[in-house]
Amino acid sequence: MRELPLTIRAVTPEDIETVYEIEKVSFPYPYSPWDFRYYLEVESEFFLVAEWKGKVVGYIVGSKWRELLTVVSLAVMPEYRGLGIGGRLLEALEEKVKGKVKRIELQVRVSNRPAINLYEKKGYERGPVISRYYRNGEDAFLFYKNLEES
Repeated sequence: MRELPLTIRAVTPEDIETVYEIEKVSFPYPYSPWDFRYYLEVESEFFLVAEWKGKVVGYIVGSKWRELLTVVSLAVMPEYRGLGIGGRLLEALEEKVKGKVKRIELQVRVSNRPAINLYEKKGYERGPVISRYYRNGEDAFLFYKNLEES
């Protein structure tokens, strides 16, 4: 598969509405625009967008606490899924946190097979099931990746 010529860059205030639109079509209980503005203000270093032909087509946002980075949300516009964009966003975030954190964690619905496949392909290990993690009562898997010492 040929890679799309993507630009992965830091989020800007102008991107928030598009990020929210991607969030809304990706998740049953989306974060609000206010939530994304918070991450833009507080943790913009860990908030990236993927742009193709001038259009934001995906994003990833993380939250750092001590030596742990939690991926808060990762989503790609439905018509651009399956093209490697989510994986490239994840790699770009990992690159940004090298030497700053020792571990990356995230939660994923047990029913979200495409996301589970992505995380496993990118070297994340499946941890325990988090019972009734989501608002609708669905369980989540904890996935994590220990980063090498720099």
